[in-house]
Order: sequence, then C-alpha cells, then structure tokens
Amino acid sequence: MRACPSAGRKTLAGFTLVELAVTITIIAILAAVAIPGFQGFQRAAKLESAVQIVESTLGEGFSFARSHPKQFQVRGVAETNEIETQICDLEENCDDGRIISLGAGVKLDDDFAVRFSPPFGDASLWEEENEIEEIAKEISLSIGDRQAMLTLFTDSGLVTRFPPGTEEGDENNPNNDENES
Repeated sequence: MRACPSAGRKTLAGFTLVELAVTITIIAILAAVAIPGFQGFQRAAKLESAVQIVESTLGEGFSFARSHPKQFQVRGVAETNEIETQICDLEENCDDGRIISLGAGVKLDDDFAVRFSPPFGDASLWEEENEIEEIAKEISLSIGDRQAMLTLFTDSGLVTRFPPGTEEGDENNPNNDENES
C-alpha cells in the first residue's frame, strides 16, 4: 500500500493493482490445495457413515431374531445406495419393510441378502429365494475411489470390518489407510 502525494490535498491510501493480484493469486493457490483434501475427507466421512448404517442394521436383525419369533431380512442391491429390511413370520408372510439410505454418492458394490432366524439369530444368505451355503459374506461399499469391506459370518451373525485372513496392519486390507496414496 502506498500513499498518493498531492499538492495541498489529503493523501489517499489504497492497494495497488499488483498487490490485489498477488493476494488473489495466493488465495486461489491455497484453495486449489485445500479443496481436494476437504472433498476426500467428506467422502471418507460419508463412507464411514454408510458402513455404520449397514453394521447397525445387521446387528438389529440379529438382535430382533433372538428376541422375537420372526425372521428379519436385510437386502442390498449392487450399484444402489439403499438397503431394505423386512420382518417376516415363520410362514414367510412379510411386512412392507423399510428402505434405509446409505447416503448420497455411496453405493453397494455387490448384491447381498441375509435372513436372521429365531430363536438364536442364525444368519443365512440367500439369493432369489434359494439359501446359499457360505460361512461368510463380504459386503463392499464404495464412494469415488474409497472402498470399505464388511464381513458377515453366518454361523455367529458377527459383522467385522476386515475380510477373513487379513489383519488391521495387513497391506491387503482395503480398510488400511496406509494403502492410500
């Protein structure tokens, strides 16, 4: 900033065009650096929220089947951001169910369908009304370039965030933050 000298007049102070251009350039550079990081943070938060929704819904199904003489079904369809739950009696008469959104931008990578049955909350996987004999089902969710994996164990109804055979520090673990570049 510089003062403008003039004969017998008040001096006016102001910013030069160069000073304003430099300031705007610095702000633009800072924004260019900060915005991608903030967007990555937003994606990570949305994905974490979706994982918690799936985990809590599966936990709800397990608990419901243990405390009621009815089945609790959870279904997700690939490339969507919703899961559906239904409560069915033992004769397979089901209610209208409810649809739970996983949040904008989050999608399921694969189809899954789980049925929790009384009295112990046993989980069984099914596909087009046929039960599938698997001991674990991986449920994958993603948003942009981020991915999260849950594993549902049918023998116990336990849901974990790590695929079978991997540990938190394992380089093959898709949830390991050290793998991100």
